[in-house]
Amino acid sequence: MLKDVVWVDARSRAAYLDFGDVVCFDATYITNRYELPFANFVGVNQHGQYILLGCALIRHEDSETYKWVMRQWLDCMGHVQPGGIITD
Repeated sequence: MLKDVVWVDARSRAAYLDFGDVVCFDATYITNRYELPFANFVGVNQHGQYILLGCALIRHEDSETYKWVMRQWLDCMGHVQPGGIITD
């Protein structure tokens, strides 16, 4: 059974170094077939285009899970913190 998953690839890591000054973090409500919330980390490149910097499927929408997601994502990004995070 899948509990929580964070995904970041090499291209996302490289883009984060250039465009990770402000990151938008957003989680959708349960809209996929597995009924798991999908959370994404998005930046904006020099052309004003959105770029995916990572994503997660999470089982529970609670503070401990979101803390875990943030820690895992920062670990994938070499512990380099963004200048700001925008979320709802």
